[in-house]
Amino acid sequence: MSNAGESIGDYDFFFEWVQEPTMEQLFDLLERIDVALAPLGCWYRITIKSA
Repeated sequence: MSNAGESIGDYDFFFEWVQEPTMEQLFDLLERIDVALAPLGCWYRITIKSA
């Protein structure tokens, strides 16, 4: 994953992968998001867009 990340709206953000991620990398990212958001008790949505 590159260092690129940007806010799209008040609560939206995105990450840009340097190369297409493996399923293991995607699951790792999801786990990290889960851990970070767990104390907040909120839901989130992931949208994947191919180049």
